[in-house]
Amino acid sequence: MKCQSLLKFALLMLAPLAALADINCLDPENIDKEECSADILIVTTMEKSDESPSYKALVKTLNDNIIKANNLKVPKEGITDDKIDLALYSNVNGKKIGRYKVLVFPNGRVSYDQNDVQNSISTWQSAITFNQWEGFYDYSRENDARLVFLNEYPSNYTGTQLYYDINPQESQEEIDKKLLGKQVIVPAPDIYEENAIKEAQINTEHIWHFPAKENQTPGITIEPLLYFDASPPEYPEKTLAAVLVKNEKNGKEANYAAFFLPFGDWNEGSTALNVIWLSWALQKDFKYISGKQISAEEAIKQSGASQTSKLELIFVALCTIFTITVTLF
Repeated sequence: MKCQSLLKFALLMLAPLAALADINCLDPENIDKEECSADILIVTTMEKSDESPSYKALVKTLNDNIIKANNLKVPKEGITDDKIDLALYSNVNGKKIGRYKVLVFPNGRVSYDQNDVQNSISTWQSAITFNQWEGFYDYSRENDARLVFLNEYPSNYTGTQLYYDINPQESQEEIDKKLLGKQVIVPAPDIYEENAIKEAQINTEHIWHFPAKENQTPGITIEPLLYFDASPPEYPEKTLAAVLVKNEKNGKEANYAAFFLPFGDWNEGSTALNVIWLSWALQKDFKYISGKQISAEEAIKQSGASQTSKLELIFVALCTIFTITVTLF
């Protein structure tokens, strides 16, 4: 490998570390320090989280635009309610105040394979309990905060379901046609930076993705954010690629965005999508979010996206669709 390639590889490996503070900002001794002040909390798995393409894509966008974030890593055995509360809230005169405007989950539902590695059957399950997920939604409701799920799977949580049911008896070729084929990602009309998404020319070639359709769920209302364009014969009509969700409880709404595909740090399309949800989640024009004070279009153009191999693209699927366990209502 040439020296230039080695240097580039080393920089890519180190990139995920740079967007986060040099100290552990969720340590009780550090959490209220000035250098730990941030609007965004990344919630992810502990094991190999830095290797996740969606995580690296997120951190690359933060690094490139000098945007601060803290990181809460959840181990396989789970996390206590006290640790979540410490991460999310500061105590001001006996009152709990939310620390963050945005909680982002780059690896979907923070799931681990619960079976032994020698077991040929995988069972993926969230390390966050049902009540703890409800706590994250309550945090959104009480603090006007927004949640973002990357590499999400369609479910009742987002008022959606997979466009086609997948039969485990289907051949791999049939499955690939449905979930690994090339589809163009197009924005819903009149969304923020609609033209920037179109110009990024995002497509899903060689990337596992989960075309969805609406599945009416009590208390959940959705608004399309992105579509996978029609791709006959498997997809004769456009399908949902990302949605904005309002989850109502006791007259208050939790607001979150869910993207039904993984991101990749090499991919300019992923940069475009990160820029879009950051603007939505922080409720600001991107030039006021970026430490460089550049527009969304400039951020996308400066992303330094490069071509990658088919093998790397396939790697972005962190687990197969058959093994994902989602806790429904």
